[in-house]
Amino acid sequence: MTTEQVTAIEWCIYKKIPFFVFKDIYHKKILFSAAPSALDENMPEPSRGFFINSFATPHGQNIWIPFELSAKDVLDRRKSLCGYTGADIEPWRESTGHDTYINKVSALIDRLKTAPDEKTVISCTESIYSPEWPLASAIDRMFSISREICTFAFYHPKTGFWLGATPELLLHHDIKKDIYLSYSLAGTQTNDDTEWSKKNSREHNIVTRYICDVFDRFEIPHTTEIDDAPYGGFHHKLTRIAGTGGTASFFEILDALSPTPALCGFPKEQALNDIAEIEDHPRRCYGGYVGLRDNDTETAYVTIRCAQNLGSYYTIYGGGGIIGLSDAEEEWDEAMMKIDTVAEIMNL
Repeated sequence: MTTEQVTAIEWCIYKKIPFFVFKDIYHKKILFSAAPSALDENMPEPSRGFFINSFATPHGQNIWIPFELSAKDVLDRRKSLCGYTGADIEPWRESTGHDTYINKVSALIDRLKTAPDEKTVISCTESIYSPEWPLASAIDRMFSISREICTFAFYHPKTGFWLGATPELLLHHDIKKDIYLSYSLAGTQTNDDTEWSKKNSREHNIVTRYICDVFDRFEIPHTTEIDDAPYGGFHHKLTRIAGTGGTASFFEILDALSPTPALCGFPKEQALNDIAEIEDHPRRCYGGYVGLRDNDTETAYVTIRCAQNLGSYYTIYGGGGIIGLSDAEEEWDEAMMKIDTVAEIMNL
């Protein structure tokens, strides 16, 4: 990031001015915008801008931060700019306990043993107190080391401060060519493992089948391509699903996709009930999506590998898919590995 961008972010944090920072494979240049207009409850949906979706909510509740002020604009007008003056949204400040997780997930696995086609994604949190590492520095570091994935940070009074680096593309739309692309990203193992286990393959297939069914529902002819997606010391099983045309808008398709079985489970209603019963923490933005719409593309990524911040506190989220073949201790280790990777990226 440029010094100007970092300084503008510091000023937006201080003044609590809505802003976003964004970079992905379609926008390799780091994009920044601050938008005091986003504080207006009656602001119409912009034609171009950054959007934020909370877990399991329809796109009509999305929060938008339009392209408005560049980093230079912020610094030139820093004395006159006004931000939010209300109370901040506090991050969840409790870390998930090992024994509680094991007991609840073990009971879930026992139920899922009799339901081989079902899956539930259970997340954990870790709250980190890091008084010597300010948010702007964490954002700068994250953007400097994240490669070939979507890296983002944002603030809005309705969400608080968030940052993350997600490998999971939910939906990309090339507007001019009318081409859609989605990732089925499910199944996790260390880089030392060379063969996918039966558990990981079954978990992945549930997600792939779900996304393909959504494409079929909206009459989007599609093809699939299987690959691996590395992330830190582990990698995910990846299927790219690409298609053209269809009968729905970008956000209508997002409503059908999100949350996919990769972040919620399947069947969706049963998985949502499991999550409400097992998780003590609010997911908020975790498991929803963030994205960008410009003149040529509409792109949304699942909000994973992320943290919410307030002052010196960072709450990191991580999770994994639970099926009847799962082992509770292994699932705990996977979730902690994901959380530790995010903490390392942010230097916490």
